[in-house]
Amino acid sequence: MNTSSKSKKGKEVVPTPSESTGLLGPTEPTSAEVDRPASSRPEKSFIYKVFAVISSAACLFSAVMLLTQISSYMIIRGNVIQHVLRVYLIVFCLCFILAELQFGFFYRILPAFANWFHRGFLYTFVGVISMEQAIAALGLTYPNVPSVLDQAHSLVLQICSIVLFSVGVIYMVMGVFCLRGVWEEMQETYRIRVEQRAAATSIDV
Repeated sequence: MNTSSKSKKGKEVVPTPSESTGLLGPTEPTSAEVDRPASSRPEKSFIYKVFAVISSAACLFSAVMLLTQISSYMIIRGNVIQHVLRVYLIVFCLCFILAELQFGFFYRILPAFANWFHRGFLYTFVGVISMEQAIAALGLTYPNVPSVLDQAHSLVLQICSIVLFSVGVIYMVMGVFCLRGVWEEMQETYRIRVEQRAAATSIDV
């Protein structure tokens, strides 16, 4: 297999030194890949998997937070300010999901989410606000004791808040070190390797 390949536009893609060392995933097949069936996908590098886990966790818990905020209208009573706050959190969660799914049109509409430091700051902001919301929700039942449903709802909010805040801190750190370009390069490298594997499979057939 050649160490360089051509994209659909005909431009030659030359592996960088980091790719050859395995940081972004080697372009040459590993011994494990050679033993695999030709129809299987190339192996992903460890750092690729780390980035994917962070993005998946952010998307998953944003979706859970979104559903929890929507269910708050049916479970927890509140005043107008609290309802408006839930609307804001719902919008933020939708933006987080679209950002993690990497829709190009979304980045054109809201370019701030393309910046990992800005995105991380918004994650931490939503995490802090939703944590305060979860604690305050238990006090809305005073002087009555919160029901099991209210406590479960508050617990889910707190878990999502902690995860989103943690993801936000990670994104801010990665943004400081400009790792978004590394992640995009890793995705492009993996896409090229998948196309090379598919082309090799079609030739063998």
